[in-house]
Amino acid sequence: MTHPSSGDGAPVSAVYALEFNSAKGTAEGDVEQVAALLIGRAKVDGVLWGLRPSSARMRVRAGLGTAIGSGDYDLDRCIWHVNPDDEDGEWLLLSLCGTAERTVLVDRRRLIVPAGQLMVSTSSVAHSIVHNGRNEWWAIRVDAAAVHLPPRAVEELLFRPLPVGEVLTRLVVNTLPEHPADEPDDEIDAAGFDHYLTGLAELLLRSVGPRHGTARSGATRRHEVEQFILRHLADPGLSVTSVASAHAVSRRRLYQLFEDTGEGGGIAEFIRQSRMERARELLADPAHREDSIAQIAARCGFVNAAHFTRLFRDATGLPPGEYRRRRLAGD
Repeated sequence: MTHPSSGDGAPVSAVYALEFNSAKGTAEGDVEQVAALLIGRAKVDGVLWGLRPSSARMRVRAGLGTAIGSGDYDLDRCIWHVNPDDEDGEWLLLSLCGTAERTVLVDRRRLIVPAGQLMVSTSSVAHSIVHNGRNEWWAIRVDAAAVHLPPRAVEELLFRPLPVGEVLTRLVVNTLPEHPADEPDDEIDAAGFDHYLTGLAELLLRSVGPRHGTARSGATRRHEVEQFILRHLADPGLSVTSVASAHAVSRRRLYQLFEDTGEGGGIAEFIRQSRMERARELLADPAHREDSIAQIAARCGFVNAAHFTRLFRDATGLPPGEYRRRRLAGD
């Protein structure tokens, strides 16, 4: 993306907009092009037209490595699919909807985010955002590496509804005026805009983080750890130690959460069973019938296919190849 320049040649932030209305038969702007400023190289499923008119407006102000967007829509259905893309680097998206709940599909689960609550998503995790009905929204995208928070602190906030107060909501809403006519005539330096948005994002993350909230129950904490494990099953380095480090807790605390009485049996067993369950799902999925056993093993965090085969046989009574043959044959 090429940014316009100020009089002294410094890049300035730019505003991009789109609007369409099926009842009027009007469409201005490219939804995928404008949406890409917020969510990168994402696939946007087209609106499914229904019996009622559909409409949408979107405005995005982009800096050099950040962007903020706002808009409203009245749609039967529209889905944004976000997939990891190393070319864009890892970004964080802090999004807020004002009048209705929204649905997010991530890690084989459906997440409902109530109206008025914040959600933090990342480009490093594949997910889909479902838009339908009537709603208004605001979103901030920043470079994950530019946020001065420990990765584990950010990890705890990902893909969960986060209550946010009125003052913080106003800060987000007022950063991008609703109408182009509201834009000030002064040019906004793109680099300075990046610093401003990154600071705003960090303020939001720190304010909704666990230090500012009430203490969470053991069941809630365990659920968060389980979701982290499920998101990282393909990582061969996933272990009790790495999970404890990512969540800034001791191994002993993890043992307590999983009601361990021995040397990590509970959480270690959860990791093992989750990997076996993921392997069973992949082997039974026709979409993965061409994947080799070594590829299936790698997707489940095993670097050695022979070791994976032994563990799988112990867990199911069948070697992976035979298990796949029977499941795909309907046995």
